Amino acid sequence: MKFSLRLSAFCLIAFPVFFFTGCNNAKVNYKNPESVAMAYAKALNALDIDKAKRYCTKGTAEMLGMLGAIIDGLGADEKKEMEAKAKTTKVEKMNCVKESNTNCTCSYTTSDNEGEETQILLVLEGDKWLVDIPKEESPEGEEQPD
Repeated sequence: MKFSLRLSAFCLIAFPVFFFTGCNNAKVNYKNPESVAMAYAKALNALDIDKAKRYCTKGTAEMLGMLGAIIDGLGADEKKEMEAKAKTTKVEKMNCVKESNTNCTCSYTTSDNEGEETQILLVLEGDKWLVDIPKEESPEGEEQPD
């Protein structure tokens, strides 16, 4: 009887927690470039590199892996500062323009960059829109040396 009562109490507490947590983690609609771009921007802004990789082409995911390694190599104080900034910065005003049936450019601002826009390029691979950073360009748009 005691076990059944404890199980019931656990279920009454756990169910709402799992239910509401699940609602906050809505699935990304890969058929909608804006949905993918927003999920990517939020993950990257939160320094969740592994999550950001889910929304990228293979080549872009590899580049993000290198970024993750750089972040991991930072000193504890630098990392803590980046994480603190990430917690207070919010992604705002996502705007996407399809340039063709397979290419889309999305622009967004964050709460800390004073209205300056960041661009994300997406490509349609199969039936999924994915973030694509061409290898010949750095994230700032400058050509990388060979």
